[in-house]
Amino acid sequence: MQTMSHYEPALSGNSPRQVDLIIYPRWLIPVEPSAVVLDEHALVIDQGIIIDICPQAEVATRYQ
Repeated sequence: MQTMSHYEPALSGNSPRQVDLIIYPRWLIPVEPSAVVLDEHALVIDQGIIIDICPQAEVATRYQ
């Protein structure tokens, strides 16, 4: 996954970062690395850009 220059860390201080959209698929299959299936991960999107793919259990502490 490419890192964007305007990307801000998920946590600024102790509060979760506000984002536009969080998608909770059952499975997530990334292009790279190939032959990987991520189970129970979330796709985090802000300003039309995928900014993170992380375990669903961590989303609430990092994003809102």
